[in-house]
Amino acid sequence: MDVDIIEEDDNPMLHRTDVRFEVTHEEATPSRLSVRDSLAAMLNKDASEVVVHELDTKFGMRKT
Repeated sequence: MDVDIIEEDDNPMLHRTDVRFEVTHEEATPSRLSVRDSLAAMLNKDASEVVVHELDTKFGMRKT
């Protein structure tokens, strides 16, 4: 599973950073927990501070 960050916006009003990302995977759509852990490692954050709102995979695609 490869995670690529597409867009990263600082949101000072809510004290957070909003991130858009794309996951390339070989098997079925990865779980939110595994994506959260990978994204937290990339951003140097604790996994409890990362929230994945939506994972959307188009039929037959290996990208989420």
